Amino acid sequence: MNDAQLIGDSINRIFADAVDRKLLEAFDKGEWAGALWETVRDSGFHRVLESEGRPAANWTDAQPVLRAIGYYRAPLPLAET
Repeated sequence: MNDAQLIGDSINRIFADAVDRKLLEAFDKGEWAGALWETVRDSGFHRVLESEGRPAANWTDAQPVLRAIGYYRAPLPLAET
């Protein structure tokens, strides 16, 4: 299994467990998904698009995270962070 697959499996597991109708409805009402952000931050995935403060050179590692954000409609600014 390569790095992109490991990243994809991990972030998909996080979102599958945390992103549900209740979370999305709360977000639509203006509530920040703080617990989800903490989980993602603690896992380190908020940094997948950077390397030592610079944009990541390896988009292959970032692709599974970006895909999962869209698939689960995760209300987090990961692509922007």
